[in-house]
Amino acid sequence: MTEIRPLRLHDLPFAIRMAKHGICFDTQVNLIGGHEGLHYAYLAHIGRMPVFVLRRSSGGGLGQLHFMSGTQQARLAFVTPSMQDGASEQFWLTMLDELTIMAGQRGAINVIAEVAESAVEFEAFRQAGFAAYTRQDLWVRRPLPVISPANPSRIDVKPDISSALSLYNTLSPGLIKQIEPPPTLNSQCHTLSNDHGVCGMAVIYKIGQVMLVEPYLNANKSVEPRDFLTAVLKTVRADRRTIYCRLRDYMGITTGAMRDHGFEHFSSQVAMFRHTTVRASLQTYKLVEQAEGRVPLPTSITGNHEDNPSPLTF
Repeated sequence: MTEIRPLRLHDLPFAIRMAKHGICFDTQVNLIGGHEGLHYAYLAHIGRMPVFVLRRSSGGGLGQLHFMSGTQQARLAFVTPSMQDGASEQFWLTMLDELTIMAGQRGAINVIAEVAESAVEFEAFRQAGFAAYTRQDLWVRRPLPVISPANPSRIDVKPDISSALSLYNTLSPGLIKQIEPPPTLNSQCHTLSNDHGVCGMAVIYKIGQVMLVEPYLNANKSVEPRDFLTAVLKTVRADRRTIYCRLRDYMGITTGAMRDHGFEHFSSQVAMFRHTTVRASLQTYKLVEQAEGRVPLPTSITGNHEDNPSPLTF
């Protein structure tokens, strides 16, 4: 029996008190609500972002899951209170176990969490069975003019889901593809092409008024990262809005190119996951020739019918 249950109406005073003491582990949710991510969850908890309550005599807390549309993955969106606000390691281990059970009961096969490398809770995730599968850096660029290089390469930009999926499968490690759904499911994908073919793509997540971009560059297509980033920034109208960027090693973009285009680094994270399923033991049963009653069956269910014409009885 689980110790956790869905948020109810009478929990709202408790939830409001706890909201400012939590921590977010989903970049998209965090960009919407910042440190007040749970306030956004109140508006969405009846759908794909349910909130759960863990109440104990010694205290309690809240956890939120984010179920991605069209996938079998759940993201750990928010947990409160954090260890910095007095929560014990045992509370966190229990909360992570219970949220994993809730995710599995709702059809998810993995729970994903984006954990800051400096977070006090990082060790609790490891003890709770979460494993790191990649590292990532978060960057931000305020609205600024997009300045083209002196001799820019010609890069054409167009929406192309098929080419984007092919490039994603080429550039992404196998472990990433096993754990995360392809970005084409919940985002806009624009491919960028030059004379050598598709040289990269921009995966764009528009979350309210916030835009999160993941740039993928194919280094084999003879294009400079700076020219590529210029084309991406023009596509998302970076001169008019703040752009956030999630960058991983296999995406092919250098930190120097990011800084040259006005990006500022603000967080380093470890992407972690935990399976919600366990291996079931397979039980075998021995067929018997007969049992009490000796009622004949019409045909045998073992062996060859011609070699073993006698029917089974039970």
